[in-house]
Amino acid sequence: MRLQKRYMLSAVLAGIAFMIFYLILNFYLYISLILCAFVYIGGIFYFKEKDVRVYDARAIARYHFEMSKLDSYKENINDEAMKEKLGKIVVLYSKIVKYLEGRPRNATKIYNFLDYYLPFTTAIVNKYIMIEKKKEKSFVENKLILKMSVYVKEIESECNKLVNLIAKAKDKELDFEMKVFERTADIEDIDIKGSEKNE
Repeated sequence: MRLQKRYMLSAVLAGIAFMIFYLILNFYLYISLILCAFVYIGGIFYFKEKDVRVYDARAIARYHFEMSKLDSYKENINDEAMKEKLGKIVVLYSKIVKYLEGRPRNATKIYNFLDYYLPFTTAIVNKYIMIEKKKEKSFVENKLILKMSVYVKEIESECNKLVNLIAKAKDKELDFEMKVFERTADIEDIDIKGSEKNE
């Protein structure tokens, strides 16, 4: 997950405050630490807007690119059920991106959702296709093939939840917790940031 800017900026601010309180003003160590804690907490609120995502044309273009890759991957999948599920996921992603194109307020969580899920889906489907083509597969590769339907089902479920929330929200802030997939042995070598490495 991407570390939010406000936490990084607050940490830097607290570090500077510590140097001022302890090294320059010669405050006691524990007093300096307590004051720095207040500075850090205050900084989180002060820099909150740094993590608010507004309309981002480059992100939208990137999402469309990822979706086009996912759509093209369907032709390389032999399993018809998997192909159908992937098609449904692409449609759901399209609905989410279309909502973003309408420039909604409070869309930060949706951007974060797509920044995580779209590259993850592209990477794991690409890996699945590569493994599926192999005549001889390792234990880990067979495990991924078996678990792929579970991953796809989870992704579809999370996308469905978000689409349903969007339909009800009408430009209000979406309150949802994004599920993050645990990194397991069968997917740990997938480049989640971008699947180009495996293509």
